[in-house]
Amino acid sequence: MNEEQNPNEALLLRVAKLKAKAEQAEATYREAQEDLIALLSCGEDRTITAQCGTNSVTGTLVTSETLTINEDGLAKALGAKVWAKCTKRVLDKKKLEALITTGEINAVVVAANSSENARKPYVRISTKKVK
Repeated sequence: MNEEQNPNEALLLRVAKLKAKAEQAEATYREAQEDLIALLSCGEDRTITAQCGTNSVTGTLVTSETLTINEDGLAKALGAKVWAKCTKRVLDKKKLEALITTGEINAVVVAANSSENARKPYVRISTKKVK
């Protein structure tokens, strides 16, 4: 640690270095996982097991799919009546804000029916070269 560096700066630098290490580890992990996926994809076996000391490590290739629905196209194909039966109305916050701005909705009523929930805090680390 630099003699002029205070403990807060030292902690910041430690977090920044650990973040860089974590990002590198994540990139290395993704690359190795891609290699293992390629290996397991080309064979009949979707599972591989290896011994590591007293532990047995098993890797299984997991594949999945998600369904993406063209909602505009489906809505047109089903018609408004049937579409309404399989959808639900949700609050449009932009429309709500616009109606508050115009005075059509009282902001006090919205505030009485709202709450703010804190998110988990984190520290954004940015690094740039010093000249």
